[in-house]
Amino acid sequence: MTRFPKRKREGDDPEREGSGDDAKRPRRRRPAASARRERKPRRSGSGLAGVKAAAHKLLDPVHKAFVTVLAILGALLAGIFAVVAVVLRKLAPPARAVQKRAVAALHALSKLLTPARGLLVAAIACALLLALSQFADYRGISIGADAYDPGISSVAPAPEVERAETGSAHSYAFVPVAILAIVLLAIAARTRRWRLCRLVVLIGIAAIAVAILIDRPAGLDEGTLNRDFTGVEAKLLGGFWMQVFAGAGLALTSFLLSGELRREADARAGRPAPQRQRKQRSRRLLRGGARNTGSGGTAEGASA
Repeated sequence: MTRFPKRKREGDDPEREGSGDDAKRPRRRRPAASARRERKPRRSGSGLAGVKAAAHKLLDPVHKAFVTVLAILGALLAGIFAVVAVVLRKLAPPARAVQKRAVAALHALSKLLTPARGLLVAAIACALLLALSQFADYRGISIGADAYDPGISSVAPAPEVERAETGSAHSYAFVPVAILAIVLLAIAARTRRWRLCRLVVLIGIAAIAVAILIDRPAGLDEGTLNRDFTGVEAKLLGGFWMQVFAGAGLALTSFLLSGELRREADARAGRPAPQRQRKQRSRRLLRGGARNTGSGGTAEGASA
């Protein structure tokens, strides 16, 4: 029979066995995997605790300073509100008296400044502006404008050789016309004759028409200067636009004033307003039409 060699045990190896003191020392056992896992969270927990402690040390003075500032601001605001409350308590009686006087003054002023009176003042102001516009320059003629660049002409324009007033184009006709408009407005406001305001509306429209149809062509006419000089240019000035806007304002305010005076006259006479009259007429027509249709239907039924 064949014999196999015996396997050597760990204790039988003479090289591994120590001699002397080395053989007597106990061998260290390696920690198990579960023990290693338990130690790791302990290290992380200690690191977080250190970070928290350092952050607490840094932020604790800031927190205390912030709380102190808020406390000071709260005390200041409380003191201010207390002072304001005391002042309001002491000033409340005179403030109420002043308020009552102001309300009474506004009530009296509202009775004095009615819409009709306000429109009357505005219309008279437009009529005065129309009269003053006749003495303002409405055109100017300059020579050598083509020699100036657009950028230079805005700073140093070409010299003007001729200017003309607005009234010179139509013989200052709107000066007496403006006075007539003021007289008509005063009579209309005094007697509540609202139809006189319509005449003033026509005066305003006439001022606009004359400015566009007569003054504008005459203002842009260069005349004989274009034959003798080069670069002649005629421009409309502020007097022209002053007459246009004055006529438009006069027409508008006079038209509004006529409507206001008509409403006041109807209210004093006890008559309904024109809008109410129109609504009443429309209702009557609708009722009459409904009655006619009803009567026609009954007649047809009877004949059948």
